[in-house]
Amino acid sequence: MIKQLKDFKIGPDNAFYGTGRRKESIARVWLVKDTNKQIVKAKDSGKEFDLKEYLQRETLYRKVMFPLKLTGLEDKFGIYATVEGGGISGQAEAIMYG
Repeated sequence: MIKQLKDFKIGPDNAFYGTGRRKESIARVWLVKDTNKQIVKAKDSGKEFDLKEYLQRETLYRKVMFPLKLTGLEDKFGIYATVEGGGISGQAEAIMYG
């Protein structure tokens, strides 16, 4: 099944899924091949945001991007994440773990 999200076409052939949890925060994360867009959807408001805008702090953004940077996949995958619960810091770490 292929699911069309705002700017992403997510299917089994072009995306990887993971769930991350930290404190009260839960993040469902899709890594999408061949794109560099980074979008977060907040469950409580139902709105989509650019990842860097949503996290508001450069340190949190770097924390989220660390696993991709460490493996050398920083520019090869886009991120689509839905987050709920907790605060911004917990949500950032949940995205990182996802």
